[in-house]
Order: sequence, then structure tokens, then C-alpha cells
Amino acid sequence: MSGRPLLLVNAAAPAAGRNGAIHAAFVADTLETLIGFTYCADIEIHTDRDTGAWDWLDIPRRTGGPLIPENRDHVVIFGTNTPSLPRAHVAVLLESDAGVTFGPTEQGGFYAVALCGAGTSPGAGSQPAWPPLPNCCPLEDALSAARRRGLQPALGSPWFAVQTPADFKRLDSYLPPRRNSPGPRAPQFDSAPETIFDSVANLR
Repeated sequence: MSGRPLLLVNAAAPAAGRNGAIHAAFVADTLETLIGFTYCADIEIHTDRDTGAWDWLDIPRRTGGPLIPENRDHVVIFGTNTPSLPRAHVAVLLESDAGVTFGPTEQGGFYAVALCGAGTSPGAGSQPAWPPLPNCCPLEDALSAARRRGLQPALGSPWFAVQTPADFKRLDSYLPPRRNSPGPRAPQFDSAPETIFDSVANLR
């Protein structure tokens, strides 16, 4: 077993067009947040098909196969609709020693699921499939699934998912300035082909 936690972003490869660009930017923002934890955890992207959308971040990518590698007993799986997620929220999930910890969204879903020890076991033929994944079911359903497996689920810090025009307007207050603007909140990676600001500027 690897002694380091794995921070895993489960993201479909982006489709062509504007919606795909927004999706790619949301995932990139999450990955940029997780890069701040490379001193204590490994980072990986799991996608449904091969894509070079995030190659500029130089993060290992897997396509297909089991979501949770067999040699990991501490995994945090992130979804793709909570850009601007604070690093403090990631830290809470990393520090939890519960078998399963969900990062709840204000809309009743969850943006991440952290699994430790027995929580990482997929369970042969389990129904519904384990673990429940962000963006795929309501939080209450995920909590019930955990309890049916004999786990006592914990909760992390809540954040908002970006799903509606109102959510995009709220996201605007968390966006970095344009790339040619000076200031401490300028994007960390100047080579980024797309930023959240560029993707959602027209939705203001």
C-alpha cells in the first residue's frame, strides 16, 4: 500500500465547443487547487477517454480501469462542478480519519468523497455501486449507501456547486483577474490555454 493519500479528479474528457471549454476550465481550477498539496499527497486525473486537455498541468492521467487503484487505502475523489473550492476544505477531507467523508454542496449534493481503510473497498457486486461519486447522486443517498456498508459517514465543509446562472454570478466574485492584470490573485500558470475567467466572462 502507498503511504501517501491520492487526490483524484474524476472528469469526463471535455466535449468540443463552449460548454466543453467551461468544463475543462472548472477541472483545471480544481487541479490547480490540489497542486498545493503535492507535499503530502499524490494527484491524478481519471477520465473516460484519452484527452490532452490538462496536459499543461503535468498531472498523471488514467483512462478506464478501476477508479480506485488497489494499492491505495486513502483516496479523495473530487467532482467537477465546484471551481474556487477553498484549500481549507480539501485539508478537512485529507485530515478526516472516518471510513468515508463527504464534502457537501449547498444544493444537496457533494463535491468530493474521501475514503480511508475499509471505505476504499469496492465490495464485489455491491448495489448501488461503491463509492457514490460526486455529481452522480444526492448527498442523502450517498449517506444511506455508506451506512448500509456499516460505515459511519462524516461531513466536511460545505461549498456551492456551479449549476445555474445565479451560481455563475456568484462564482464571478471568486474569479482571478484577467491574465494581463497585475496583483496577487493572478493565475498561477501563465501558460494555461483557458482560465475560468475566459470561459465564463460572457455569462456575467
